[in-house]
Amino acid sequence: MTKPKAKTNVPKCPNDIKGIARKEWQRLAPTLTEKGLLGAEALATFEAYCTAYGRWKEAEAAVAKHGLIFKTKSNNVIQHPCLGIANTAMKLCNRYAAVFMLPVKDRHATPDDNEGLIPLE
Repeated sequence: MTKPKAKTNVPKCPNDIKGIARKEWQRLAPTLTEKGLLGAEALATFEAYCTAYGRWKEAEAAVAKHGLIFKTKSNNVIQHPCLGIANTAMKLCNRYAAVFMLPVKDRHATPDDNEGLIPLE
């Protein structure tokens, strides 16, 4: 007869994490906790991951709605500021995800991305 696994307590999502970032916390926290990767020492990093993830998705939505470029009041064509925000947040998201050794598929990557883990450098 096999022993039932001890139930682990999934850390509660902080109140200041909202929207998409909160959904990401709720999606991954149970799995990371079950694997023993979301202890007290990792909470700040996981919070940063979820925040970066939410920022990335919100910025991508703004770019999708308004386009990659726009004209300034002086008629200069520039990159949409949210594109830079999205790119930076996506890079941070991948760095934080690597801390938890999340496979690419769990980081919402496209099928063309490398399979497996991105090594922490």
